[in-house]
Amino acid sequence: MLARAGLRKKTREFMTENYLANFVQSVFTSLEEEKTPMKGGTLVISGDGRYFNRDAVQIIAKIAVAHGVSRLWIGQVCVSVCLSVCLSVCVHHGQTQTPTPTM
Repeated sequence: MLARAGLRKKTREFMTENYLANFVQSVFTSLEEEKTPMKGGTLVISGDGRYFNRDAVQIIAKIAVAHGVSRLWIGQVCVSVCLSVCLSVCVHHGQTQTPTPTM
């Protein structure tokens, strides 16, 4: 699971032409190089709900679909809490143990 991409940039920088798209593409390229299966996969997309979030979700979703991801889980108003997403994924996949959150 890729959580928090680690980019601590100002929103203005993310909004520059192709910045976010190039970053997301680089993540998918890395996954392909590592032979991580994506075709038919599920991607959870979320954010903190601040400015540019809706646009970012659209950019990420389009790139994901182009790479064969077939299911997108997007938090309501693009917001979801990491632990609740983790629990939802576990329930969906039939896991019975509650994951331990890590910070």
